[in-house]
Amino acid sequence: MRTLLRIALLALAIPTAFAQQPPVSAGIQGVVVQAGATETKLSGITVELRREGGAAQFSSAPQLTTITDAEGRFYFPRLTPGQYRVTASGGGFVRTEYGQRRANGAGLPITLAANQRFTDATIAMTPTGSISGRVTDVSGQPIVLADVFALKASYQEGQRTFVQVLSAKTDDRGEYRIFWLTPGLYYVDVIVPDGTNAANLIMNADGLDTQATLNSNRSIVRDVLSRPIGTGAGPNEAHVPVYYPTVTEPQQARAIDVRSGADVRGIDITAVRVITRNIRGSVFNGVTRQFPARDQGAQVMLLPLNPVQSPTPGQVAPETGKFELTRVVPGSYLLYTRMRATPGTGPTNEILWGNMPIEIREKDIEDISLAAVTGVPLSGRVILEDKSGNPPPSVAGMAVGIRPEPLVSQNQPSQATQVAGDGSFSFAPLPPAKYRVYVIPMLVPNNPGLLNGMPTMPASLMELKPYVKSVRVGSNDVLDAGVNFAVGSGPLEMEVVLGTNAGAVEGRVLNERNQPVDAAVVGLLPASMSSRGFRMDMYKTTSTDATGKFEIRGLPPGDYKVFSWEDVDRAAIIDQDFIRLYENSGKTIHIGEGEKPALELMVIPPAK
Repeated sequence: MRTLLRIALLALAIPTAFAQQPPVSAGIQGVVVQAGATETKLSGITVELRREGGAAQFSSAPQLTTITDAEGRFYFPRLTPGQYRVTASGGGFVRTEYGQRRANGAGLPITLAANQRFTDATIAMTPTGSISGRVTDVSGQPIVLADVFALKASYQEGQRTFVQVLSAKTDDRGEYRIFWLTPGLYYVDVIVPDGTNAANLIMNADGLDTQATLNSNRSIVRDVLSRPIGTGAGPNEAHVPVYYPTVTEPQQARAIDVRSGADVRGIDITAVRVITRNIRGSVFNGVTRQFPARDQGAQVMLLPLNPVQSPTPGQVAPETGKFELTRVVPGSYLLYTRMRATPGTGPTNEILWGNMPIEIREKDIEDISLAAVTGVPLSGRVILEDKSGNPPPSVAGMAVGIRPEPLVSQNQPSQATQVAGDGSFSFAPLPPAKYRVYVIPMLVPNNPGLLNGMPTMPASLMELKPYVKSVRVGSNDVLDAGVNFAVGSGPLEMEVVLGTNAGAVEGRVLNERNQPVDAAVVGLLPASMSSRGFRMDMYKTTSTDATGKFEIRGLPPGDYKVFSWEDVDRAAIIDQDFIRLYENSGKTIHIGEGEKPALELMVIPPAK
């Protein structure tokens, strides 16, 4: 009887136990293949899963990571409902997101309902390319252990420069090979070390373009030491950077189109050495007309107008102010000096500044005389426009920064200062020059290394999402044009106004058949040429969803040019040479405060 009772009770408990089990969770499974050869399944590929945050946040830690099996398959089980992004990375292939049909295109999120298993997450990875060639001297002999760089064109404050992406060293035959290059346009330059060289070999284990502005990708830097081999340069000679096809001017460098899986060979370069020159002269205190004393710490530096060259520092002899700069490569420069003011002639620890342009050509330059003069004081206030009627939040933690224009070198003097809680800020006297103004973190350089100390948005301003509305000096708005600090001018007052009623834009992208285009790249940039390369707060990109629609918020009011590409590197929108090719394909719009115009854009097809 007891036995029958136990069986009955057990039978009653079994349905209850099953009813109390949690529901089966969702999951994503798929396969990684080679783009253009989908029958080739890729094993050993790292696959990462992230929660959707508007776009794949490659810089953040993934929620889950796995490795594809021998058949290229992967599986993420036990997922909660929501939207996810799945990315794949591996040596020899471009990092690729699910839904990304083109190397530079955007991916798509995967939406999971409760208990749903998404079983068709196919990721097609694009093979990377390579560039190879040989470096020789003028007599055809190999240059050993030369540094060869693959470069991407970039713009810093409106000026074209190059950014190093990957590098290699030449072997005993002068040959090199740079591999794992994301398909795109590259430039190649060679730097021959005249003596013992200690340099970084730039590697990228994921085959990524490390300069993509919207992605923060992993790169590996390994120290590579070389020994002096003998480059043939005499004591008054020096090798200069040389670009393919053996030109010394960056503007004459020829782009190399690296396509998916391509092995571009024959990129040969001849090393160039030139006769170096010397510069001799003296610096003096332009206020007292005296040479600097030992305790004034006078310095000189030669800043090249070519941003790929390095500055040349020099020593100043106390009491005489004399200096000498040796082994200077011919070119255009800015000679710069600074020193502390003579005690008793001005504020304590006041700095004097001076600079002059110099052209070095066929002979040494002798007897230069450069005066250091008083800087221009600058102070101001940040004002937040908040029409909510609430007490204004503190702006403490922001910063105001300035950069001389034109951008000569990252070693040229730069200044940034913190903003106090009441919005006030001030600078020590600044060298006379023209400057661009940055309001950090709302308006920052496209290369954050140009200014030290990039603060994040103060917590008190997070919800307001402020933007820079105007920067005034006197009656002039200098936000787009910059401000001139003239020699001998009095203190300047600056007013920075932050707006809180940003604009937005929405729309859809269509192809020539009037069909919506998913995963197209939409780019906004300033319509004004004077603002391009500087107003980085007006550069925005996004991608269309599965229905071809897009939306971009947080836009400072102003005039914009809007483009949509079927396939483009998002970083290309700051390349003014690239944009010039498509200028007529863009649509000019005005976005006012709080406005949200709706657009219909025709997609720009990939270049043939």
